[in-house]
Amino acid sequence: MNYVGDVLTSLIKPLVDVGYTFCFFASGDWRGHLGNSAVCRSDDGVFVAVITPIILLGPYWFRFMQCCRRYFTLHLPTCVLFFVAQ
Repeated sequence: MNYVGDVLTSLIKPLVDVGYTFCFFASGDWRGHLGNSAVCRSDDGVFVAVITPIILLGPYWFRFMQCCRRYFTLHLPTCVLFFVAQ
């Protein structure tokens, strides 16, 4: 079945939070009181523009590909069988 895709699509928001937490600590945003600009919170930053959409769309793409694989492995041979039998 498609359990991995179901679990990943259920965990999209926590995955974004994990990504933000990693960006927050890796970029040094936690030292914001020292006058550094916020890399993870800025709207023109790489995290908001690139990484967040990848995290959001990745599980849906994975689920879509699982569904396509399941369709083609189950229904395509049956369609070919009916076509050849005609």
